[in-house]
Amino acid sequence: MLDERFKNISNVIAVDIVSCFVKKLMEIKFPADRFYTLKHTWVKIEDEYATIGVSSSVVFLFIPLVEVIFLNVLTSLKKNDPCVWIVHRDGILTIRSPVEGELFEINGALLKSPNILNQDPYFEGWLFKVKLDKKESLSELLEHSKFIQIYNEKIEKFRSEILSALSDSIGPVSVPTVQNGGKIVETVKDLLGAKRYFALVSKTFGLF
Repeated sequence: MLDERFKNISNVIAVDIVSCFVKKLMEIKFPADRFYTLKHTWVKIEDEYATIGVSSSVVFLFIPLVEVIFLNVLTSLKKNDPCVWIVHRDGILTIRSPVEGELFEINGALLKSPNILNQDPYFEGWLFKVKLDKKESLSELLEHSKFIQIYNEKIEKFRSEILSALSDSIGPVSVPTVQNGGKIVETVKDLLGAKRYFALVSKTFGLF
C-alpha cells in the first residue's frame, strides 16, 4: 500500500513537470522581424547580408550552452553546410547555414563568453553573418507566422511523445519529503534520462 502511494505521488510529480515544461515551451518568444528554419535557426536580412543565430527554443531545450566553435577561416557556404558547433553538457549541436554565400563575419564575443548565447540568442548572441549570393533564393525560409504554426504543432507532438514514453514505467521520482536517498527529479530530462530526452527532441523538433 505504501509503495503504491508513493508511486501515485511520483506520477503526479511527473505530469506536473511535463506540464510546466510544455508551458514554458509555449511561452518562448520569436521576434517577428526575421525568418526561421525547421532547424530553429533564425535569419535576419539586411541589404545583401544575412545574420544567423539560434532561437530561444534551442537554448531552452539544451541549456546550458557552454562553448561555441566556429570555422577558422572565412569561406563560401552552400545551404546546409556545417559552420558552427555549439557544445552543451551532454553533446554537440551542429549548426548548418540556412543560406548560400560568403561567410562574412563570426561573433567572436561568443568565443570568450558563450553564456551570451544563453542570455540573448536574438541580439548579442548572433552566430555569424553571410554575404548573400546574388542568386540566393529565400523561398525555403519560413516567415514568422508559418514557423509559429509549425512550432506549436511540434510542441503538442512533443508533449504526447513524453507522456507516451512515461506511460509504461516512470522511473523513481523522489520528493523532498521522502528520505529515501534518491535524486530529486526537477526536469523532463531528469525524468527521461539524457539519452531518451535528446532522442525525443531530435525526433520531434529535428534539431540534429
